[in-house]
Amino acid sequence: GNIIQGILLLILIPIYTHYLTPEDFGFIALMVITISLITSLVIYPIDRFYFKPGNIERKGLILFNLFFFMASKTLLFAILYWVLGDFIFQFLSNDPQFKKAFQLYVGILILSPPSYFIYNFLRLTGMTKRHVYLTVSKAFLSFALSIFLLAEMDWGVLAVVYGEIAGISIVVLFGMPVLFKHFEYKVSSSIIVEPIKY
Repeated sequence: GNIIQGILLLILIPIYTHYLTPEDFGFIALMVITISLITSLVIYPIDRFYFKPGNIERKGLILFNLFFFMASKTLLFAILYWVLGDFIFQFLSNDPQFKKAFQLYVGILILSPPSYFIYNFLRLTGMTKRHVYLTVSKAFLSFALSIFLLAEMDWGVLAVVYGEIAGISIVVLFGMPVLFKHFEYKVSSSIIVEPIKY
């Protein structure tokens, strides 16, 4: 799955350089770094807690609480991003297309941590086929939509943003049912204490 994703990214580079400006690349890089930083702040290493000796009988409870805590933090960051967005954006650009893309990145901000969580869970629990399926589906959907919106609609940087949102949405849409089957739906403050300290 990662090989196919890498190949598609290599194919996208000359297409992006044809349709996107250096400003577009700079904007995308800034947003990718921002989303990566926020994702690293809200996600916890599942393996550290899920597979810890003594937690075997509480795996469903741990999984649900880690996800719940991660989702709560993600929502908080998304609200802050949305509220402070206009203030921050005035320092970046006056371009209305960038402003729209900046606002749409809140969708990527909301979807990235759950998709990362899903990928980690699938990898750690040995669900290789589903992991590969989601990786390839995300890559192809993101690739196809971005190319269409760039080449046919001339949407510029918005094409890349919509392509990424569509790809991550596939991961969340088809990955969440797997998590739902493994959750033990109960919020437990004692379970959350260790990840908070981590």
